[in-house]
Amino acid sequence: MTQDITRQRSSGSLPDWHSTFTANADTTTNTVYTRGVLDLLTVELLRGKVEDMIRAGRVDITIDLTELSHIDHAGLLLLGGIWHDLAYRGGSLTLINAGSTVREALGTVDLRVTDPATDVDA
Repeated sequence: MTQDITRQRSSGSLPDWHSTFTANADTTTNTVYTRGVLDLLTVELLRGKVEDMIRAGRVDITIDLTELSHIDHAGLLLLGGIWHDLAYRGGSLTLINAGSTVREALGTVDLRVTDPATDVDA
């Protein structure tokens, strides 16, 4: 069952050059699907989705980055913080399906992306 708990910044609240970011959580698979640009202006949207899942008792969370087009330092810090928070709670964070630009950025802070097709860290 997919529960659509999308939060979205309207284009009116972001600069004209900025893409919209959305995060949808599927509570049956503990997966958050991201879309757009994860940066200083949008990190709270993803943080809220993950915090909702943690409050519901889920500590093994997957974030699907298929439609994430860009991530900045704030986004990288958020993902690192989520990783540490879940590990502290005895859980885990799995990042999947990152494009080459996002994968490269994640690599700069030693965050690994798992390729679900082969179930091996890329």
